[in-house]
Order: sequence, then C-alpha cells, then structure tokens
Amino acid sequence: MGIALSTLQSLEQDRRRPSPDVITLLARHLELSAEEQAAFAGLALGEPPSPAPAATPTNLPAPLTSLVDRVRDVAALEDLIARPDVRLLSILGPPGIGKTRLSIAVAGRQMKRFPGGVWFVDLSVITQAERVLPAVARVLEVAEQTGRPLAPQIAVRLREAPALIVLDNFEQIVDGGATQVTDLLRACPLLSIIVTSRIALNVYGEFEYPAPALGIPPNTAQTPAELRAFESAQLFEARARQRMPAFAIDEQNAGHVADICIRLEGIALAIELAAARVRETPLAALAAALRRAPEAGSTWLNDLNSSARDLPMRQQRLVEAIRWSFDLLPADQQRLFARLSVFVGSFDTEAVLGVCAEIADPAAVGKALEALAAHSLIQRETTPGRWRLLEMIREFANGFARAHLALEGIDIARLRHAEYYANWAGRIADTLQTAEDRIVLAAYASDMDNLSAGLGWAVGHGLSALASDLCAHLGYLWELRGDYVEGLRWIQATLALPAYVAADAVRRSLLSSGVNLAWLQQQYDTALLMGEALLESARRDGALRDVCDGLQGRARVELELDHAQDALATAKELLELPSNVNAGHLTSANCLLGEAWLTLGDTARAVQFLDEAVRLASVRINQELWLGITCAWMAEVWIQRRDFVAARDWLRRWLRQIADRVNQTRLLATIVAGLLAIEPGHGLSALVTSARLWGAVDALSRRIGGAPLRLARQQAEPRVAAARRRMGNPAWEKAFREGAAWPPERIVAEVRGLLVDQE
Repeated sequence: MGIALSTLQSLEQDRRRPSPDVITLLARHLELSAEEQAAFAGLALGEPPSPAPAATPTNLPAPLTSLVDRVRDVAALEDLIARPDVRLLSILGPPGIGKTRLSIAVAGRQMKRFPGGVWFVDLSVITQAERVLPAVARVLEVAEQTGRPLAPQIAVRLREAPALIVLDNFEQIVDGGATQVTDLLRACPLLSIIVTSRIALNVYGEFEYPAPALGIPPNTAQTPAELRAFESAQLFEARARQRMPAFAIDEQNAGHVADICIRLEGIALAIELAAARVRETPLAALAAALRRAPEAGSTWLNDLNSSARDLPMRQQRLVEAIRWSFDLLPADQQRLFARLSVFVGSFDTEAVLGVCAEIADPAAVGKALEALAAHSLIQRETTPGRWRLLEMIREFANGFARAHLALEGIDIARLRHAEYYANWAGRIADTLQTAEDRIVLAAYASDMDNLSAGLGWAVGHGLSALASDLCAHLGYLWELRGDYVEGLRWIQATLALPAYVAADAVRRSLLSSGVNLAWLQQQYDTALLMGEALLESARRDGALRDVCDGLQGRARVELELDHAQDALATAKELLELPSNVNAGHLTSANCLLGEAWLTLGDTARAVQFLDEAVRLASVRINQELWLGITCAWMAEVWIQRRDFVAARDWLRRWLRQIADRVNQTRLLATIVAGLLAIEPGHGLSALVTSARLWGAVDALSRRIGGAPLRLARQQAEPRVAAARRRMGNPAWEKAFREGAAWPPERIVAEVRGLLVDQE
C-alpha cells in the first residue's frame, strides 16, 4: 500500500490525523469512486459530512422479482432520456415483452436528474382518452376543477424542478390520448415523459424505443453455459426456481429449455407462464405443448390483424402461451378464471365468493385461486388474500368469457360484481359511521377500482337502484378523497337515470352528497339547484333529517356567496326544527348563525351563537366536525378583538379535536397564518412561519380543489399581506415555496409546535 505500519497504527489509535497523501493512498487501496473519495477525505480530515440531499418524491412501484439482465436496454434508454431534446420517450412492443419493467428500472435510476419527482401512472384501467390527465392529476394530488383546463393546473404542481412521469399501458387510448400528452409537455417545460405502449403515439417530438424481446439461444446452443448467456434462459431459470428452488439448467434439460425459449421468442411473460409449470409438468411436455401451438394464419391472428395498428406476429405466441396455460386447467377453474375478468385492479377472496358462487363450490374457491396463481394467470398482492389479474391476461379471460359463455352469463357476472360491491360498500359504511376519516379512506382504498367499475356498469345499463346505492355509499368517500369532479359527475349521471318508486330516500342521499361536492367546487348554482330538489322531496315526504341536510347546504352556499342575511334566515329555519330530528342540526344551526353574524361584523352576536354551538357539541357525540368549525370562528372573533391569548386557546382546543381532517387542516392553517402575521411580541421567525403556512394553504387548495374558505381568507389575506411587506418579497416568496411542499401532516405538526408544544 506504501504506508508504514507505525503510521497505520497511529491512525487506528487516533493519535494522529492522516495527511492528504495518506488519504489518497487509502482511498485508492479501497477502490473508492471519485464521489466516495471526496466524502472519505472529508471524514478523515474531521470535516462534517455534507447533508444528504432531499429525497426525490416518487411513487414508483417496487418490483417483486428481479429484472433479468437488461443492461444494454437500460443503458440505451438512460442515454436517451438524458438528452435535452428528448422529452417524450415511448417504449414500444407487444404485451408481455417487459416494457413496464424497463420503464420502472430506467425511471428508478433518474432520481438525481429529476428532483421535482419521478412518478408512475398506471393507465391500464383507463378506456377514455380524456381521463389521461385526470389520472396524472390523481397521482400528483392535483384536484380536477370544473371549467378549467387540467394541464395548466398540473403545470403549477410541476413548476419548481425537473420531473419525470411514466405513463404505463397507453395503447388503448392512443388515438385521443396522444394530444393530451403533448398538451401536458407544452404546459410543463420542466417535465419529461416515458410512455409504454404497444403502439406509437405518432406525435411531434416523440422518440421511439422498440423494446426487444429477451435474447434467445440459437438452435445450436445446448449446454447450460451456452444457454445462460441469453436473457430468456436466465429468466426461465430464475422463475422456475420460484416454483422449485432446486431447479437448474443442466445437461439433461438444456435442450428443452432452449426449445421453450425459442418457441416463445423471448417474450418475458410467456416465458414466466411456461416456467410456472415446471413443478407439475416435465420440461419435455412443456416444449411439446408449445410446438403444437397453431401456426401463423390462424383465426386468432386474422382477428388481430383486423386491427390495423397492432403489433408483430410473435404476439400470437404470447396469447397461445396464455391459452396453453389456460387449457391445462380443469373445467371448473376455467369457468372461474373467465368470471374473474369482471374484476378491475385488486380484489379479495370474499369478493370472488360473492361474484362467482353460482359456478364454483365456495370450499374450492380458495384452492382454485391458488391454482390460478401457480399458473401465473393471477397475481398475489402483498396483502394476504388479495389478488390481481395482469391487464393482458384479464383481456384474455374476458375474450374467452364472451366467446364461450352465453352473453347473459357474463352480464350476470358483471351484475353480481356491481351488486357485491354495492353491498360491500354499505357494510363498510355502517361500520365506519364514527371512524376517523383516515380509517375510512384506508378501508376503501384497495377496492376503489372495483367500486368505480361496478358503478360505471350499473349507470351504463340504466340500473337506477343499483347505481343509486353505489353513489350513496361513495358520496362521503369522494369528498374525503378530493374526487369532487368525478363524484359529482357520477351523481348527476345517476340522477338522470329513470327513477324508481322506492328510490326517494336514496335519491335524497345523492342530492345531499351532490350539494356538498358542488359546494366544494364552488359550483354554487348547481349546489343550490340540488339543495332545492332535496328540500322539496324531503318536505313532501316529511323526511326532517333530509330537510336538515338541505338547509345546512343552502346556508353554507349563501355564506360563501356573501349573502349573510339570507344565511341568517336559513339557519334560523334550521334552528326551529324539532330538537330530536338530528343529533347535530342544533349545533350546526348555531355555528352557521355565528358565522353569519361574524360575516356581518357583529362579533357580540357571533359569540352568543358560537358559545351555544360549543355547549351543544360538548354534550353530544359525533359533533367533532361542527365543534372544529365553531372553534375556528371563535378564534377569529378573538383575533379581531386582539385578544391573542384567547384566540390561541380556541385554536388549541380545535387542534386537539379534528386536526387530521384535510379541509379543516387548511382552515386551521389559514387562521394561524393570519394570527402570526399580526400577533405582537414575535420576530421574523413568526413571519416566516406565516408565509410558509400560506404557501401550504395554497398548495393544499390546488391538490384537493377549490373548497370554500371565503370568510377565513377574507380576514387573513390583509394580515398576511402586511407580513409580506415587512419581510420583503424575496424572503416571503422563499418561505411560501417552502410551505407549499408540506403535506397535510406536516402542516398539523407545525401548528401543533406553535400552539401546543409551546404552552
């Protein structure tokens, strides 16, 4: 190494510091990279390590299996995406060739180049081109707002730093979706996009990368060493070992493995399907089965070629490989597999029992699902008891179902699917009536795709009762998720279906949800129309609980429109309803009256009603929402009276109640930002925090939609503007941008530190 033993001993005993020459020799001996050498030298000289760079935000899925050697493809794609003139890169190829895995592998290596985020958007369940940008917005937590183009809204989210988005499974929407991609790129100059598709987008600026099949051995390659030089054989061996850990390519099976890889032409999914059979079927039989697959010119290939833009003939081999695996199943498992095509995304065993019970013995369903997973025809999710069909296999199952089951058979399956999820959502709703919002969201998260699919099928087939039930159960969930536009769209479509005699109570539930969703989007005309329809139906039938909902909705819209006198009259009507109608309507009535008087500038009358709202909420259960809003307006009263101690007391009480609700978190941050801007006795740090909270409010509003905050913003804006003047624009803008990066839980933590931890 060239360093004396005594020197090394002195270094080990910390009796001396190494010289630069010694550091260089040690770094070379350890074979450190240039970056590692710099860090090593700093530590050796006693310099503090540089802070770790902020993590790039990402939602890239973590692969459950290794990526078989694709070094050349990954390197080529990395070189392309690194070029400044390449902002749209399409990875093209037939299904099953590995486009998704390549895109994830390449995107995962781009974190340093794209500090603004590396995002993955699965479009496999999107069938309408106009839903491409909403799918992107959902991943980026940008709320879709009615009447405004979505691309500029996304651009605001991606304006700070270079970002990369992977749009996966684009082929079914390429005709109309391609222009949405180009619109997004024009609106977002710092954005790059990787698309995976069977079909090129054929738009200006697109760079195409045809994903090659895995390397296949020539007919002459027969030894294990020769085979392992090719990616297809590597993949077959790796996946076979997942079924049989002792499996290895050897002299006896090498020829069969080579034959299988050649017959499957290096299509990754086809090879995985074949490898999944090694435990049950000898390799010789696997190879023979593939040799019997139909040759080019089959009916299947003619059907494929009828789609003018579809891809190569070797795709036949992939479908025949799936068909071959399918043909190995017993008849009952084939029927079950066909019925599974009605599921979208993830589903659980209980759902399979509910949808497929008439064709499968319930006791055998679990075993049948395990058998299908063993054939790689369905995938296990990481959550035990949950399953998923790869999209191309789901398409195959759907095609088989339509070809071999009576049409009414598949429609019955789809009806059972929609009915099951309507009943499931009802049971969940009943059990979550008193649960916190985050628990409600978690309970529904895994099944949202199936709930939406069931609702879409019910609406499409004019099934008013079924669609209404689904909408009724999903109304609050759409509100929690920030799906205001989608939820209102479904409710309006359902209400437009032919009514049925027993639907009045359910339709009123839809109208009530519609009022909230319209109000949250600032569609006040729609909210008022739905509210009047709700009130008319409720009064006609004597449904006083629904009358309460209608009056609450009307008063909130009137307050948002700054019609405080109208809101006073509506809230008084609500207050005059019998006290036993609704456990919360007296609380909400007093809270709304307090807000109305506060809007009119009469803080004395406001306190009178807000005090009563607090008293009522304190002696009744499930009043956290209205108690929190009441605390907000009480804090505002005392800020206006410049009693900042009392204001902080009310904010602390509110924070302990419902600070985990997103809408309330935003309202809380708005009021605290205004308080910090004018509260005496605080220095620059309070102004910085005020600016950060204001940035957080702005970002949160863009993510969840234009939910009303008129009164709070009206009071806080001039206070924050004064803080901006005191700080100066550059410092204020810097703090504002910092706060805009805060998630809701960070906002709550910061406010808690200000209000609770400093008590």
